[in-house]
Amino acid sequence: MFNNCQLNEKINVKHGGEFFYQSSTTNNDSILLICAGIGANPIVSILRHIVDLYASDNIQIIPHRIVFFYTAATKKDLVFRDSIDLSCEPMIKNNMLRSNYFVTREINDDIKINNRHINTTDLQDAIQWLEKPVTAYVCGPSSFIDWTENSLKELNVKEILCEKWW
Repeated sequence: MFNNCQLNEKINVKHGGEFFYQSSTTNNDSILLICAGIGANPIVSILRHIVDLYASDNIQIIPHRIVFFYTAATKKDLVFRDSIDLSCEPMIKNNMLRSNYFVTREINDDIKINNRHINTTDLQDAIQWLEKPVTAYVCGPSSFIDWTENSLKELNVKEILCEKWW
């Protein structure tokens, strides 16, 4: 499209759904961020916002704890992994954040990547570690969102926000 537009030509712009992160007023909640494939963009944006708040020493408005799940077909598809690892390191060291990576269509030897799909046990362990009331943010393909949302409901997560941009 951008190669064919002419000066003063009108275009229509559409944005995503009604999915957004609202910073806490206290750190009495925990955040579970779960993304798959192309769904990484909004979830990684939320994570980066929280990391920026942490870096600004605005501790009172960041969540108590955060768990981040990122799954893709291959290690190469985990496009944000290096920047996430680097920016999140201080929060990980302070036991405020855990990041979990999954690849589903290849086996690799990286010990920090799970060679499988996210499962209910992963979600249950995350919820237990988070301790406080959990708000979950989920984005990815339709079947991934459906499975994740149903699993979280079975684990009694009350606040589940899903981005369905299609």
